[in-house]
Amino acid sequence: MGLQGALVSSITGIQANSTAISNSAVNIANASTAGYKASTTIFSTLVTDSGGGGVSARSKILVESQGLIESTGRDTDLSINGNGFFGVQDNGGSTLLTRTGDFDINNSGELVNSSGNKLLGWPLDNDGKLPGETGNANTTAAESIESLEVVDTNSAAGTASATTTVRMGLNLNAGQSVFQGATAVLDFTSTANASMASTDIIVPAAGMQGGDTITFTSNSIATIFTYGGIAKSFDVSRTTTFGATSTANTFSASTTAPILTADDKFTITVGSGTHTFTYKVSSPDTANGEFNSFDSLATAINLKTGLTARTFGTILYVSSDVGNEAVTFSDVASSNLHYELGFSNVAAAASGVNRFNTVAGLDTLIQASTIPDLDSVVKNASNGVSINIFSADPTDLMVVAKNQATVVTNLQSRENGTNGVLDLIVPVTVTSTSPASSMVIGTSTLVLDDDQVAAGNGLTLTYGGIDESGDITVAPATFGSSLPASAFSAGIANGDTLLINDGGGATTFTYLAVGTPDTSAGSGQFNSLTTLAEAINNSTDFVGKIANNRMYVSPVNAALEITYTQGGGNTADFVTDMGLTNVAAAAGRFSTLSGLAILINADADYTATATGTSSGALTITADTGTLEFGDSANDLMAELGLADNSDVGDGFFTELKVEDSGGTQLVAATASSASIAASYDPTNVDKNMSGGKVGVHFPRNITIFDSLGTGHDFRMSFLKTGSNEWSVEFYALTPSEVSGVGTDGLVKNGTIVFNGDGTLRSVSSALSAAIDIDWTTGATKNSITFDLGTAGASSGTTGAVLGLTDGLRQFDSAYNVEFVEQNGVAAGQFSGIEVAEDGTVNAKFSNGEVKAIYRLPILTVANQNALQAKSGNVYLTTQLSGEINLKKAGAGGAGTIVPKSLEGSTADIANELVNTIAIQANYNANAAAVSIVKAMTEELNRRV
Repeated sequence: MGLQGALVSSITGIQANSTAISNSAVNIANASTAGYKASTTIFSTLVTDSGGGGVSARSKILVESQGLIESTGRDTDLSINGNGFFGVQDNGGSTLLTRTGDFDINNSGELVNSSGNKLLGWPLDNDGKLPGETGNANTTAAESIESLEVVDTNSAAGTASATTTVRMGLNLNAGQSVFQGATAVLDFTSTANASMASTDIIVPAAGMQGGDTITFTSNSIATIFTYGGIAKSFDVSRTTTFGATSTANTFSASTTAPILTADDKFTITVGSGTHTFTYKVSSPDTANGEFNSFDSLATAINLKTGLTARTFGTILYVSSDVGNEAVTFSDVASSNLHYELGFSNVAAAASGVNRFNTVAGLDTLIQASTIPDLDSVVKNASNGVSINIFSADPTDLMVVAKNQATVVTNLQSRENGTNGVLDLIVPVTVTSTSPASSMVIGTSTLVLDDDQVAAGNGLTLTYGGIDESGDITVAPATFGSSLPASAFSAGIANGDTLLINDGGGATTFTYLAVGTPDTSAGSGQFNSLTTLAEAINNSTDFVGKIANNRMYVSPVNAALEITYTQGGGNTADFVTDMGLTNVAAAAGRFSTLSGLAILINADADYTATATGTSSGALTITADTGTLEFGDSANDLMAELGLADNSDVGDGFFTELKVEDSGGTQLVAATASSASIAASYDPTNVDKNMSGGKVGVHFPRNITIFDSLGTGHDFRMSFLKTGSNEWSVEFYALTPSEVSGVGTDGLVKNGTIVFNGDGTLRSVSSALSAAIDIDWTTGATKNSITFDLGTAGASSGTTGAVLGLTDGLRQFDSAYNVEFVEQNGVAAGQFSGIEVAEDGTVNAKFSNGEVKAIYRLPILTVANQNALQAKSGNVYLTTQLSGEINLKKAGAGGAGTIVPKSLEGSTADIANELVNTIAIQANYNANAAAVSIVKAMTEELNRRV
């Protein structure tokens, strides 16, 4: 190779290093260009057949190299980690590839990078679907370049979203009291009961009587409560008790009948046990059960567990704390004390009977689990007590009704208070302390009326058919005796006989002078007024009794006559000396409770049942209609324990004064019943939460957005209306904004029920189904679905869908709202974009809404390094690079999008500066070679 070849080789070297220095300069210049891919210089040898040669140089861009990803925090900065490019469009409309992701929103709302190229993406429909997906009106396949559009944020400018779903998560306090339902207030009007405590006995004032009932009907269940279970002492205003004429008077010891001596005892037995009470002449220790008056006895009884007592007026009342229990009296040793005080046993209430005698007892009955349809609250328990009885279901009305068809009678006087139903009812002694209307033989009548016809359907029965002897204590002595129990001794001989005839044959009674007489039936022996009365009472046809120092006689059937005959040859003149008088027969007459029952049962309109061999009782019922009583002088009713009013139950309603919660009396004394309206009715503006008339247990406000983006204030209110059950109302706070609602704005109401473990059991369909709201504002109708949680059975229920606590729940803790979420938003203005890692471009609005408007594809080619670089850090496809493929970020080998970051340049300044030193050395060497060849050529030419 000659000098010419050497010159050419050196010149190619200069040219190749010029290319290399140019590439290094470009790389250095773009060291800060986002997404820039550095170029490298490829040198190759040139060799000729003549032995000469040189070097060639070409530039190569390493497109596939990955730059460092650097976070910028800007929503519009994007980078790709891995294979692929952003698709951009130049001003000529050509689709280009780039890794430069420094985009901004231009004045046209388009995303444009620093080179002025516009970002391309798949436009999404309102459901977020890509072009070509089923349901998208844009049918261009997403795999086609034609499916891409310039990302234009103007497509999302200004938006609103109507509320379609509301999710709620909150705790309703399980300890919340159930809202009080239809309420009857039982207050007391009489002096006797107006100031009593809840545990005091309700005394039968103002015409109340044992056996009176009051019925509460709620939820179609009728529950009857019966007043009674109370034992009473003698009324000291009618008959003196041990010298006492008032309950405060101390008793006087006596060795004559009735006998009372120190330390006489009697017992009272109730369910809690047996308690003993002892008479002390003075200074009784009531804590030890000692007494010397009715008042001190009341104190002693009240100090015993399970017993309660109270004196009022002239009577001592005693009962068990539990009204259904029996009260049993027994004397200790030879004492006859409880009889002398006038107490008689009280039988236990029949099974299923709800008997009460105190307000506390009535409250206990109502609170029992066996009466789930009612509830009660005692007011002023210590003094002036009343009780609110209300329906357990506030949505149900309650009916209050009194008994008008049944009454239970007991004889009241000392003379008759211990009678069995077969014992003779004798007249009550008229004393200075007795009422002038005491019973009078042969003139007292009892009238029953069931008021079935306008003229009444009365049954008149007469007390009588009784003869009485003279007072044996009044001189002269009767057969030498001045006391009923003293044996006869004068004017009478052994074997003297008295024959008593009831019109069906005579019964003979024989005086026995020596020995103990046999008073049994068939024998009929006697030796005193007392044993004669016993013999008469033991006979088949007659009843007899000693009272008030007299002997009383009546046929078993008091309608029959009484005639007396003395035996032939008698020494005794029974009729004259004893003051006996024949009694004529008369229909409709009675002298025992059993006889009274027989007469009543003979009338088809009434039923009577007599029970008790001692302290007997008579239950009288009108088979239809009401039951009314009357008597000739109000004396017989008093003895039978009947109230002074004529209608059964009237006094009960008078005394109870049944009121509503506002204090208005609901039931007149003469009324049979009254209905009390439900206290809560969600559809009644005067009785619901939305109308403001019912206090809300827990409210929660909710903003509902219409299709125009206008927010409307609604409220969901909760009211506990049963055990684990809540009523719910959803209503507009501005009713005028909603079409088809009333003044209360109520849109929907329903109920929710919880399981015993606090999980959600059920939601009524009115709340679980979609709720439509029609607006008066011109907005499109909303259809809203409430998600209140997962409803189902309690935990541990095999094979069932279980209720959860993922929404509403009920635990015994404070009301607490965890979340209330609804998907509507007010109208908002575009405020920017954010891009997700999957390439979704979300538009952000001032109302907080985020809406997906585009999705960025990753564009790939088979050979990235074969792409043709163009100005603006973009690339065109070539035949060697292959066609563009559109892929979702992260799919099919495509890289992923890294939001808020940029890919750095792959140019390394340090490396480039080192390279320029080598290039410069190479360049200088080649330039020196040219100079040497030139010098040699000139030397050659000079020599030639």
